[in-house]
Amino acid sequence: MLVIARGQRQILHQLDTLSNLLHEYLGERSRLGRPNQTGRMREPESVAIPMVLTLVVGVVGVFLLKGVTSQK
Repeated sequence: MLVIARGQRQILHQLDTLSNLLHEYLGERSRLGRPNQTGRMREPESVAIPMVLTLVVGVVGVFLLKGVTSQK
């Protein structure tokens, strides 16, 4: 049980780190690309990449958890 909890904490920490890096990257990219535009909606491409990465990491996490729980 402790191993599962530790693994979940590590995954959540990695997701948090990835999320922070993506926010920093997108913030710098939007400042460099469009300095005079504020209050506009983001381009679909800039939202799609983080969403796909989040889904992929979530699916991998689910499969890892199923693998750990099915071993018992």
